[in-house]
Amino acid sequence: MPDTPALVVPAALLAQGGGHDHVLSVGVSIGPLLLRVALLAAVSFVVGFGLARGFLAEPDRRSVAAVVACAGGAAVMVLLLSGGLNMSERLVPLLVLLLIAPLYLVLSRDPRFAPAVGRARRFAPWVFWPVALLAADQFARAWLSGTGPERTATLLHTGSAFALVAMSWFAVSRPRRTAGAVGARIGAAALSMVLIWGAAQTMLLHSAGPAGATGQAGVGFTAPAR
Repeated sequence: MPDTPALVVPAALLAQGGGHDHVLSVGVSIGPLLLRVALLAAVSFVVGFGLARGFLAEPDRRSVAAVVACAGGAAVMVLLLSGGLNMSERLVPLLVLLLIAPLYLVLSRDPRFAPAVGRARRFAPWVFWPVALLAADQFARAWLSGTGPERTATLLHTGSAFALVAMSWFAVSRPRRTAGAVGARIGAAALSMVLIWGAAQTMLLHSAGPAGATGQAGVGFTAPAR
């Protein structure tokens, strides 16, 4: 069931202390090929939304919730498949929070929180843009660094995780100004094309470290390159 890894991974990540350059094994054995296919399918759905958003009418609540859920599930699969992420493990709680918050914003129906939810959705592009730039930076490093496959895979997985977070916030964004909405849609379309490229590249690279060697789903973190 997809809910089990989604709950196990954040709990294991938050409970882990210490430094960097190690691998966490969450004790879940998943066929790596099946997981990669599921990841590519989820990413394709999110990318399709990002590319077509500018040409479609306002999506309903269920459609937006489906996109956000797919983006969150794909991000969890990235964590399971990655041999390491180019970020500090201390940032994982923030990453998990940024994945959960958009789903709450689109599903919330409590009238007491409606004004706060409306404001959060209007300001969602202010979350989308910084995270999208972080994703673009990781993808650019993977493209230009010329490092080995292990380092490239780390950068691609990190960029994919950031891009999926950004796309979640794009899906729930409701900016007031037309210029802001158009800019976000153009940025999301560009990020979508880079994201599908990154996902396709990860299909060609083996996950590094013990997680890839044993067939166990695992998550690791590497200290960002200076």
